[in-house]
Amino acid sequence: FAVLLRKELLESWRTRRLPVVALLFLIVGIISPLTARYLNEIMAAALGDQLPVVLPEPTAVMALEQLQKNLGQFGALAAIALAMGSVSGELDRGTAALVLAQPATRPAFLVAKLAALAVVLATCTLLAVAVAWVYTAILFEPLPIGGWVVLAVLVWLALLAWAAITFVASAATGST
Repeated sequence: FAVLLRKELLESWRTRRLPVVALLFLIVGIISPLTARYLNEIMAAALGDQLPVVLPEPTAVMALEQLQKNLGQFGALAAIALAMGSVSGELDRGTAALVLAQPATRPAFLVAKLAALAVVLATCTLLAVAVAWVYTAILFEPLPIGGWVVLAVLVWLALLAWAAITFVASAATGST
């Protein structure tokens, strides 16, 4: 299992999946507090006096909510994209047969792939939440770190659910 997990993590790095998803999550972590902070100014500049509704004053909680929404949307797409060809892609290329010809069991092969997905998503989620916490502290006020940790864990679990559903489909159908 450990050898297969190392192989999967190394493959995530070499195929640039980990850096690309990390960059996407980093951008989400930066944009979310900025959007919450400057949305009123953006709307006023774009619409001028035509805005019939008075928007509330931005707060740090709004930045947290914005991060949660953005990670839920972009993170779900990233989780699906990471998982959709993980098993079927190796079956198509024939590399799964080479790995399974070694003394590696099928459950170890599948669990290592799923664990690597979980590690990639956890790393990227922690990166996004950490960057968003820093930007929120700069733009508003620092919020207690405990809430941010809980947010990171819950977002990671939600993204892992999307990845697991797609992973099962990839293993069951044999097609990306």
